[in-house]
Order: sequence, then structure tokens, then C-alpha cells
Amino acid sequence: MNRQAPQTPSHNQNPLNRKRPDPALLRTLRGVMLTVGAIILLAGLLLLILPMFRVNTIKVEGNGIYSAEEIVEASGILEGQELLTVNTKDASHRIYEKCHHVESVKILCTPFSVKIEVKEFDHVMYTEFNGKYISLNRDFRVLEESESADAFAGFLYVELPEIAAITVGSPIRFENADADLSYVNQLIDELDQSGTLASVTSLDVSQKYGVSYVMDSACRVELGRVGETDVKLMLVGEILAKKGGVGTTLSVIDVSDPQKPTYRQLSSSETLLGTR
Repeated sequence: MNRQAPQTPSHNQNPLNRKRPDPALLRTLRGVMLTVGAIILLAGLLLLILPMFRVNTIKVEGNGIYSAEEIVEASGILEGQELLTVNTKDASHRIYEKCHHVESVKILCTPFSVKIEVKEFDHVMYTEFNGKYISLNRDFRVLEESESADAFAGFLYVELPEIAAITVGSPIRFENADADLSYVNQLIDELDQSGTLASVTSLDVSQKYGVSYVMDSACRVELGRVGETDVKLMLVGEILAKKGGVGTTLSVIDVSDPQKPTYRQLSSSETLLGTR
């Protein structure tokens, strides 16, 4: 019996050739899987470790009006609190709500500590309106209201033009809607630069061309209009130097006319803030 010799399969009868994977793609996939695995592992470790980090110290920087204790208390952050539970946004909002003279807040968390950086308004002033006292920033925005002047004892008292209405958080509304107080900040800066501001207890800018200030609650300085302020302040310094300083005798220095500066004692019919 004739046996047929086995036939060798032709090329077309071979199983489909499989395409070998791209080595570069395999390397990429391995890298991705390793990265994802590392992230998962790290997240797990953090969940185990982070609860161990607690607030051991709270440091406050930039404060002057408020004590560090007042800032920390307002923030609501507690020593011993888990760092994971410190919400810096909420803490900042609480500081703004309770510390009205704070202009900006930045809270930084590091292992075992929290740092609160605050910036307070420069040259905060206060005045009286309808039997109440209000503190103001340099733009004459009302920051806070109080029944007692003692709440603002460390601030500069200012006499302003007639006030129509106030709203905490908004600029003062004056009776004269066109009242121009832009020169006040310039005056405060010049007093500061001359080294005089620290001794100024009150400032009267109720009349633009009759500006005056009181030094050490004992000497009223009449500037008149704000102009040639550097010359006028220099004259005040020279007069006080001759008189041996402000002293305890109530007095008035008038440099509204720099050519004719005068010095006199305060009369019995006057007050340091003037006769108004």
C-alpha cells in the first residue's frame, strides 16, 4: 500500500504570526506601574505617620496692635492639635473676623509647628461719632466700633470734617461728599519721617486750611494749611529746643506762617484741640 509522504505546510497554512511587544512600551508600562505603586505606598505611610504630627508650637510674626496670644486665640488653632486637622483658610478667616486691624494673614504649617504671619494696618487712627468711637485705616475705612475710647488708646486721635454716617468695613461718609482728605496721609508720613509722630496724641484735620496737632497732650502745633511741612516741623523743633522741650505747661506753637512763628501759653478759654 502506497503511503503518501506527509506534506510540509505551506506558508499560508502557518498560524498567524504574533507581533512581539514593543520593548519601549513595556518599559513605560513598568515605570507607570512602579510609580503608581510608590504613590499608593507613600499615601499609606502618610496616613499612618501624619496623625503623629501635632502642633507643638505656634509662632506669630508681624503683630504689634494685637498680642501673639490674641492672634492665636482668634485663629482657633490649638497646641497639641493634629496638623492634618489645621484648616489654614478657616483659621485666617477667623483672624479677620476677630482682629479688625489685621490687613493680611499667612499661615504656614511645618512638622510640629505653625507660623502665623500677619500684617496690620499702618497708622491706625480713631475718632468719635455720635457718642461712639471708631477706628480707621489710612483710607478712612471704618475698622471697628467701640463704646469706649480706651479700646483705641494706642492709636492717633483725629478730628475730622462733619461725618454723615458710618458702616464698619466701609469708608466714612462725610456731610460734604467732596471732602478732600488726601493730604492727611502725606502729613502723617512727614510727621513720621521727622520723628514727631510718636509724640503726637491727636490730629485736627477738620478744616483743610487750619490743620493742627497736639504733642504729648501738652502742646498744640498750628500748621495752617499743609504745605512747606518740612520747614514748619523744623521750626517747631527749634522752638521746643529753646524752651527745653514740650514740658508740662500747656502751650501753643503757631507756624502757619513760617516767616512769623510764635510761641505762647494756652489761654484759659482754649482747649488743646482748639476752640471748636
